[in-house]
Amino acid sequence: MAWLVGIAVVLLLIYSSGFRKAALGIVLVGAIGIGIIVLYTQESKREARERIPVGDLELSDISLKQQYGSYTIVGRIKNNSHQYTLTGLGLSVVFEDCESESPRTSCVIIGEDKDHYFSMNVPPGQVRDMSEYVYPGSTRPKGKLVWHYSISYTEAK
Repeated sequence: MAWLVGIAVVLLLIYSSGFRKAALGIVLVGAIGIGIIVLYTQESKREARERIPVGDLELSDISLKQQYGSYTIVGRIKNNSHQYTLTGLGLSVVFEDCESESPRTSCVIIGEDKDHYFSMNVPPGQVRDMSEYVYPGSTRPKGKLVWHYSISYTEAK
C-alpha cells in the first residue's frame, strides 16, 4: 500500500506544478523547523555546561579499582554551587605504564579516556559518592599502572 502512495507522489511531482510548489514549501518549513530544534539543543547544552565552574567542585578519595579485568573510578564529589544541581561531568583520564610510581620517569601512555561522562545528581552544597567504569584500552601495563585525571566540563540544571 505504501508503494502506491509513493508512486502517486512521484507522479504528482512530475505532472503537477502546484503540487511541486506545495511539496517544496513543506520541505522548506520542515528544514527550518529542524534547524531551529538543533540550534536550541546546542544552546541548551552550552548553557548547561557553563552553570557550574570546575572550581566549584570538590573531588575527594578518588581511586581506581580493578574489578574483573576492568577499572572503576570511585570517590566523592561535593557541589559547592549555591544555585545549580550538578547533573554530570566529563573526566579525562590518562593511564600510564611506568617503571616505578615515584618519580614519574620512564612512563609511557597506554590509554586515554577523554571526556568520559559521569551522570549524577548532586544538589547545591551536597555530597554524593560516585562510581563509574572507565576503559584504559587494551594495552596492559608491564610495570606499574599510574593514572591521573582532570575535569573537562560540568553539566547542571
